[in-house]
Amino acid sequence: MSPYPEPSMIVFWGKLRHEVPDDRKSPVIDWLPLVDHCADVAAVAVALLGCRRDESTGNWSLQPSLLRRRLACLAGLEDFTIVQCLRLGVCAALHDIGKANNSFQEQWRGTRDRPQRMGHVNPALWLLRPIAAAFFGNPWKTHTDAFGLDAIKAWFDGDGLAMIEAAICHHGGPPAQDDQRTESNTKICWGEYQGRKPLDGLANLGRACHRWFADAYAHNGDPIPVTTGLTHAFAGLVMLVDWMGSDTEAFPWDVRGEQRFPLSCQRALQLLRETRMDTTELHAMAAAPDWQKLLPTGELRAAQHLVNACPLPEGGSVAVLEAATGDGKTEAALFHFARLFAAGLVDGCYFAVPTRIAARQLHRRITALARTILGDQHLPVVLAVPGYAQVEEICPEETGPRALPEQGVLYEDNPVLRERHRWWAAERPKRFLAAPVAVGTIDQALLAGLKVRHGHLRGTCLLRHLLIVDEVHASDVYMGTILQGLLQRQVDAGGHALLLSATLGLEAREALLQSAGHQEAVPALQQAINNPYPSLILADQQGRQSIPLADSPIPTRTRAFALHCQPWMDDYDRLCSEVMNLAQAGARVLIIRNTVADTVHTMKRCEVILQTRGLPEHLLFRVKGKACPHHARFAAADRLLLDNTIESVLGGDRCAHGMVVVASQTAEQSLDIDADILFTDLAPMDVLLQRLGRCHRHDRERDDVPSTAQQPSAIILTPEHDDLSAYLGRMPNRHGLGPMRSDSAEGVYPSLRILTATWETLREHPRVEIPRDNRRLVEYSLHQERLAGHADDEDAWQRHDGTMAGANMAKRSHAKRGLVDWQHTPFMDAAAPPEEQVATRLGDLPRLITFADPVTSPFGNRLHELAIPAWMIHGDIAETIHATQEEPGTCRFQAGDQSYRYSQYGIEIDD
Repeated sequence: MSPYPEPSMIVFWGKLRHEVPDDRKSPVIDWLPLVDHCADVAAVAVALLGCRRDESTGNWSLQPSLLRRRLACLAGLEDFTIVQCLRLGVCAALHDIGKANNSFQEQWRGTRDRPQRMGHVNPALWLLRPIAAAFFGNPWKTHTDAFGLDAIKAWFDGDGLAMIEAAICHHGGPPAQDDQRTESNTKICWGEYQGRKPLDGLANLGRACHRWFADAYAHNGDPIPVTTGLTHAFAGLVMLVDWMGSDTEAFPWDVRGEQRFPLSCQRALQLLRETRMDTTELHAMAAAPDWQKLLPTGELRAAQHLVNACPLPEGGSVAVLEAATGDGKTEAALFHFARLFAAGLVDGCYFAVPTRIAARQLHRRITALARTILGDQHLPVVLAVPGYAQVEEICPEETGPRALPEQGVLYEDNPVLRERHRWWAAERPKRFLAAPVAVGTIDQALLAGLKVRHGHLRGTCLLRHLLIVDEVHASDVYMGTILQGLLQRQVDAGGHALLLSATLGLEAREALLQSAGHQEAVPALQQAINNPYPSLILADQQGRQSIPLADSPIPTRTRAFALHCQPWMDDYDRLCSEVMNLAQAGARVLIIRNTVADTVHTMKRCEVILQTRGLPEHLLFRVKGKACPHHARFAAADRLLLDNTIESVLGGDRCAHGMVVVASQTAEQSLDIDADILFTDLAPMDVLLQRLGRCHRHDRERDDVPSTAQQPSAIILTPEHDDLSAYLGRMPNRHGLGPMRSDSAEGVYPSLRILTATWETLREHPRVEIPRDNRRLVEYSLHQERLAGHADDEDAWQRHDGTMAGANMAKRSHAKRGLVDWQHTPFMDAAAPPEEQVATRLGDLPRLITFADPVTSPFGNRLHELAIPAWMIHGDIAETIHATQEEPGTCRFQAGDQSYRYSQYGIEIDD
């Protein structure tokens, strides 16, 4: 039991410890006073803002803080003064004033006769409203004087109450549904109850704030301009510091009362250093990055030359780097980050990629590069993927249960706990963006811009970082609209972003650069084609500039591709016979189909040919001895094996014999694979260029392969028809081309205009040189002039154009409804909708099912759960599913009204 007395009618609790952790119904064994918890949170807040307290005198000084400058920028200031920072610390301390209410305080008893549970956020909001003042009358005025509310409001130029509300709503955001029964609830929560006077608790907290931050009250100081942007960012700050200040390992309950706050300030600094939220020392040690360390040969490629020549931005910035696949954009991006970090312009970076698999693959590279660039003091690199989170090579769960330190042991004396805080940000997805360096999906970044719980926490953490978005062309209209809003917020706060692409159309590039406040018209087609490539555009407060390449010749690896269009999209026998012949002759062949169904069908047909001809098994891609395709409908553990295996057989040290690998879109990006020849379905040109990046990726001798595969070559699988008009109507197998229905804009590649322009461009340019022709190929396939040139007066085409335009308009509108505009939307209007899930991508999410008993996968993994695509699901699915294990590696199960089979081909509907 706690050595301290129970909470009383005059001492209010802020945190409880139960006999059974996370079970609030179990007996309470310890508690922390409300004032002491607020001291911890306020100490973290002012420490993050750069305030340092002298232990001997209690005086405050101001140290550099990038987060402070970001918040000041949103307020229209260059920086905050120390008095302004301390006043923000007072507001952070008041985040839990709602806990003094009767309903909340009675929770520690566990009695059934306590007042109705109302939490502590809404009661605090009610407390601030005029009706509460009317209810309490003169006593209310007395307590608000002690609490200092009127004085606090005077610290701000604008609605100071909005800052208090932002602090109060620290549990994920403003409440979605506000209880309007304010008068009756105010009486229950804040009136005298069995001798307790909740307003006395508020007065006690007010007096404590006076002691902790006397300078905030003693000096007049300049008022803080209250803008909507500052309010949103401050809300995110308080969410962050409340989470950190509630960490009982960092802030044990060993000291209470007036001695608590000085110790809280020490522990806050320690915690910020260990979590790398405080990078002051690292900035001081950081030197300008050296390409010699990053590239042992010292030979820069074009993308790296561009970044090396780029000046440091002034104010907020967005940069767009376009360079060919394999041209070193990842190294260039890390170099850009290292330069900004050394200059004190960012505290970290978030590297966003389109998929989870891409994030897992990239994490290993970024970890090695960060260690190379930053040396022994490198920042921990978090893999920010829910379910796979890890720091460098260490998963948080490997540490086992986290025991609290023994009573009386100071946190800073416990090295195990110090090490644990290196991966503090990796423990919860909501905290991923607090990591100093993180690699994850674009979704984690987009959540920072949406009306979702803890979106403000993510958004404020991201302000400190360089946001790097790889494969930015992969974002659709919906995701692109959210990204544009997020970029504008970064720039408004003085933050920075770098966008990477090999195949970005100029129309999309202009839309992204507009977020930096520099709008230019999309150039005409011929002018667009003549735009430099590779290219780096920097937009900051000084304007917009195109970074020129050096005058001296730059080594550029070029690949001259022969592109052959063949009408084999439906001819599986011809396709599979051709690729098996090539593999038998020694070629490593990669087939990329647009859909999983085609991928599986092609794989099975290749198996039939292999068996019929009596060919060696090694000619087909295998994992753990089983022939299989590479696509996304595998269990997570199996997918990891697939990725590792495909990189081992087609990567830098690839297999020594011919082989056919059949894959879906999962193989078109982020995997380091190097096929001798590529077979791919027709797709938009930007996608095709990504796929071409998986063929002849590395310089190597290819004397052991057929002559047709010794030089870069790709076979584009097209329909038998000369055009795509047939795909305007119903088709038995669309192969991912066009919308699924004539009245729909949904599909793998729904725009038949873009596909038509791509097909015609391929016919016009059967031989291309990469990267020289990248710009021409992309603009010929995506530019509006070119698409308009393919206009057709037929009603079916006109309906298709109208459907696509309407769908894109609807996607933009949908995105804007879910987007939190920090510049214009008041904080209290940014609540997450209670009945609608705001998502980072349109479409239904896969359903994760749990097996009652684990099953053995085709590759030997024990599976406890499996994700089923939403379109496959029919009927209600039980909480646990019973599966029947058949031959080794195959299982069948019923989920809802549908039967399924999971095997070496992935999950399939079991007809």
